[in-house]
Amino acid sequence: MFRLQAVRNLLPTRPFEAAQSLDEAMTHGDETVEQARVAVTDLRWFGSDEADLESVLRAMLHGMPMPSNADAPEYRVAVEGKPRSMVPLVRDEVLQIAREASRNAVLHARASVVQIEISWGRAFFSLRVRDDGIGLNETLILHGRDGHWGLPGMRERTRQVGGSIEIRSEDAAGTAVELIIPAARAYARTVRPARENQHTPQ
Repeated sequence: MFRLQAVRNLLPTRPFEAAQSLDEAMTHGDETVEQARVAVTDLRWFGSDEADLESVLRAMLHGMPMPSNADAPEYRVAVEGKPRSMVPLVRDEVLQIAREASRNAVLHARASVVQIEISWGRAFFSLRVRDDGIGLNETLILHGRDGHWGLPGMRERTRQVGGSIEIRSEDAAGTAVELIIPAARAYARTVRPARENQHTPQ
C-alpha cells in the first residue's frame, strides 16, 4: 500500500518513476500472494507431528510451482542417519529454507535435477539442496536479487534457529545450499518418565 501511495504521488510530475514504482509494487504483490498460498497449503503439513520430515519434503516438492515454459525437474530426496524428532519451530524453518532453495533452483536457475539431502547426525542436523542449474554469481549470493527476499530470508531463518548456512555456486555450474544446526537446537528433547520412589523394607 505504501508503494501504491508513492505511485499516486509521482504520477502528476514524474510518470516514468511512477511506472517503475508500479512495476516493483506488482512484483511484491505477486510474491506476497504466492507466499500466502504456500503458507495456507502447508498448514496441514507443518502443523502435523505425525508426518516425518522426508514425507513433508516430498509432498512440498510435489506441489512446487513451475515456470510455464519448462519441463518438470527431477526431484531426489536422500536421508542419512536415523530420523529424530525435531523442535517444531526449527522444523518449520528448515522446511521453509528447503522450499526457498528448491524454488530458486526451479524458477530462477532452471535446474533439471534438484536433490535434497538430510543428515541426522549426533552432533549436528544438516540439510543440503543441490541443483544442476545455471548457478549464481557472487553478487547474487551475497545480496540476492533486487526486490526479492529469498536469500536474505534464508539467512534470517538460519539465525533464528541458531544454525549456519553456506551457499556455493558458479555461473553455469549449479548451486549448493547447506544448512547446519547443532543437535541441541534442532532435536526435541526426550522426556523420560520419573522413577517412582522405592522404599527398601527395613
